[in-house]
Amino acid sequence: MKRNTPLSLGLLLAFVFVLAGSNIHAQIVWLTAHAISADTDVSNSGSTLDALKLWTGGIAVTVNGVTFNPMTSITGGWGDVTGNIVIGDPPLASTNYAHGNSVSGGGAAYNTLLSTMSYVNGANTITFNNLIAGHLYQVQIWVSQTTTPSNGINLDGVTPLSLTGTVTSASNGSFATGTFTATGSSFVENTRNGAAYAGGTPDLNGGSFYNTAIFNAIQIRDITAVPEPSSVALVCIGGIAFAAWRTRKAIRG
Repeated sequence: MKRNTPLSLGLLLAFVFVLAGSNIHAQIVWLTAHAISADTDVSNSGSTLDALKLWTGGIAVTVNGVTFNPMTSITGGWGDVTGNIVIGDPPLASTNYAHGNSVSGGGAAYNTLLSTMSYVNGANTITFNNLIAGHLYQVQIWVSQTTTPSNGINLDGVTPLSLTGTVTSASNGSFATGTFTATGSSFVENTRNGAAYAGGTPDLNGGSFYNTAIFNAIQIRDITAVPEPSSVALVCIGGIAFAAWRTRKAIRG
């Protein structure tokens, strides 16, 4: 006897297949950049997937409960042992420097995190790995440095963002927060040529100041909402009811 798949189930399966193949179209929604001000700049929502201190020396530092690991050379570029964040080639150049003024309201660890940075002289990518399709992720990037004119990075996404971070007596640099929903196990954040943005802000493809771009730290967090126990129970009851209905239909048919 021929059984027809319910229309709703067919549509659901079609949607899942389309979603699974659309990873290349996923983009980060960036919020307006904020001035660096205190340890609470560092989000601790959800759970940490990875956090990098973009320097190849020193030790890990913990800010607002989030541990940033120093990066090292790994397969595909630069990251830590987890490989959850990979800064692509060309190789980054790293340096340790003091930016002249401490973060007002920031602790010693936050100042340590922001006093080291990496820079690059060519095109690059930031790849996030070991994601779970359908989960919501949060990304944060920091730029804090003393060069003039200001360097930074141009970030691709639904809302492209030029992030700069000149440190002055009145500023500690800036950081950006964005979110995206994973449609596969990996996600690539592309950077753009400075000419694509008003003002030609220097970026990972080079700029007007030594053709370099810099950033100090990056983290990615899984902030997927956990269903309430009552919601999980309703889903289970619904699944049991649907299975019972299919069984009765098969017997009668």
